[in-house]
Formats: sequence, structure tokens, C-alpha cells
Amino acid sequence: LRGAGVLMDVTARRRAEAALAESGRQFRLLADLAPAFVWFAAPDGGLRYLNGRWHAYTGQSPAEALPDGWAATLHPDDAGPVLGAWARARRDGTPYEVECRYRRHDGAYRWHVARAEPVRDGSGAVTAWFGTSTDIHDRREAEEALRASERRLQLAKQAAGIGVWDWDLETDGITWSPEMFGLLGIDPATPAGDLYAAWLRALHPDDRAAADAVARRGAATGEPFSTDFRVVLPGGGVRWVRSQATAVAGPGGRPARLAGINVDVTAQHRLEEGLRARADRLAAAVEERTRERDRVFELSSDLFASAGLDGYLKAVNPAWGRLLGYSEAELLARPFAELVHPGDRAAAAGVVASLAAGEAVPHFEDRLLRKDGGVVWVSWAAVPGGDRFYAVGRDVTREREREEALRQA
Repeated sequence: LRGAGVLMDVTARRRAEAALAESGRQFRLLADLAPAFVWFAAPDGGLRYLNGRWHAYTGQSPAEALPDGWAATLHPDDAGPVLGAWARARRDGTPYEVECRYRRHDGAYRWHVARAEPVRDGSGAVTAWFGTSTDIHDRREAEEALRASERRLQLAKQAAGIGVWDWDLETDGITWSPEMFGLLGIDPATPAGDLYAAWLRALHPDDRAAADAVARRGAATGEPFSTDFRVVLPGGGVRWVRSQATAVAGPGGRPARLAGINVDVTAQHRLEEGLRARADRLAAAVEERTRERDRVFELSSDLFASAGLDGYLKAVNPAWGRLLGYSEAELLARPFAELVHPGDRAAAAGVVASLAAGEAVPHFEDRLLRKDGGVVWVSWAAVPGGDRFYAVGRDVTREREREEALRQA
């Protein structure tokens, strides 16, 4: 006989759904651009999501990888430790971090560091896990190559007659190799208990206090050191000597011994006018923490950005501020070309032109200018999207420095 009905305004809901869908699309785009595997897991450890980089690397389909098929790609020697660490992290609700090897689709294994953080609800209960796995294979190979280089260098030093010394900090006993006496111009008959004082007397007066302070600070803190000083030889000549040391910890963790070498670097000082070569310790740790997937944009240590073809950044994550020292407002208010090193602006403009033409750019490196005047190297991947493009950048300054350190070694 009749019909009854209502009309409801659902404009806000439809807009929210559209915004959520766009947010999800942008996240998947950024996750696939990230130079790492991005994954989410349920509280019980079963994986719910792996980004496209994982499937391209392993050849696994989502059905094969989820929820626990990913473990089949672990190196046989790593499977037990990795799964044990993952189980302990879930049991204790603590962050998870482990280095392991994943099998590539061609059968080769590469080293990765896997990290995960628990996502908690208002009561503190773990509702999910967010994780990343970053390729560190090249870094590990560089570390091993550097260690092998250092071993060869040590053998070469011994063959070259470089002085070797050992300082027992518990007994204050000092032992020198025969080469040490000749290098420092000190009588080999000097009693062991007088060697430190004899060393100080042999130093140039202008270097004595600084060298003494470095040695005693190393003895007190256990910090490795490398210091150059001048030795006044008995005949009146002056020789530059480099002393390098590392600490050996005792049972309580305090430094028990300092062991080191002395080498004649007079020729180097004459050629380089006092420049001292110091090797930087490899240290690379990429902090990738988050609570849930829509926080990856904010918490990632990689640079995420969307930029317009008009030359301005439209959105950046906080990693930009941490790396370059600018506020978000400062970054969005200026043409992004001003952030690029002058020597790289022409190449960067060519990349933007390719993106404007609809071409993806899988790899590009340039230098960015920090607010304090420093320069950082960044490796980029970018894809076009309408009137803008999306880019992910990774700070590779330390990798370049490690490569240089390896070449110096």
C-alpha cells in the first residue's frame, strides 16, 4: 500500500573512504619503493603483509610467503637462531632484531638485518608487529674485506720492523719489542719500570703533555687511540712516530691491558705537512621503528617525499629534518632544487624531466645541502603519479666513507 524510507547524507563517509583508500595506495607505493622488505605480523607471529620488494627478491607469491612461508627462504644455519629470536620477542613483547641470510629467487643468499616493533593498544596489549628487513650484504663483505686488509697490514708491519708494545694496566708493567728502542732512540738496557718515563723524556717538549694525556686517557677508559708525536733522537734529529693502541678488557669489563704499535711516519708528515690518516670504524645502523603501517612515513630513517612538478615538495617525513636540519615548513616553502648541491642540479633536473614524462627512476644519487652547510649523499628511487612524483631516499654518506676507508686500508 505504501513504502517508507529515509535519505541520509553520506558525503562525509564517502570522502573518508576515498581518503583512506588513497592513503592505503600511497602507503603501498612507498612501501614498495622502500629499499627494504616491509612486513606486518599478527600478535602470534603470522605475517599478514609483505611488500612487493620481498616477492620480487624471493620469487614467492603472497600465498607462498604468508603467514609463515617466508621462513623457508632462511639460510639453514640461520633458521634456528632467527625463529628462536622471533619467538622470544613475541613472548616478551620486546623489539626484535637479528641478522640473517634470505635466499634470493636465483638461489643466492644475501645478508639482511631484520627489525620489528610491537604495536600496542591503549591497554598495552600487543595487537600487531611492524617490521623491516634491510640488505646489509655489501656492508658485511666490506667489513670482512677490511678485517682481512688489517690482518695483512699487521703482518706487513711486523715484517717491516715496526715497534710493538704492551702495557699491563693492573701491574703497570710495560713490554717493548726490540724495534721500539731503535725507533724512539732509547737505550735497550733501560729497566722495564722506567720505560714510560723514558718514552716521555724522548718526546719533543711541545708534544709531551698531549701524548701523555692520550695514553693515560686510553688506559683509564679503554678507548682505542691513534696519536702522532715527535721524538728527539740522541743525535739531535726529530722523527715523527705514530702510536696506535687498543684495549683488552679484564673480567670486570675494565681495561686490563693496552696493546699497540709504533711506526715511523716522518716521511708522511713531510709530504702531507702534518696530515694524519685516521680510519673510521664501520658503523651502520639504520633505525626503522614504527607502531603501525601508517606510521612508517613518520618514523622511517629513509627520506619519503611527494613533490610536485612545479618544483616544490608537497609532503616530507621527519627524517628530512633529522638529516638536513630544516623544519618541515622550511622544506615545503622553498624550491627543492635549492636543497641539491650545485654540482648535481643539472642531473637532478634531468631526473625530474624523466618523471614528468611518466618514466620511473629506480636509482639516482645526488648530494643534498644541510642547513649547517654540510653535504650528505642520498640514493633515490622515484615514480611519477599525476602532477607529482613520489620518492624514497636513503643516506649513503657512510657507505661512501666506508668505501674510501677500505681503499685507504
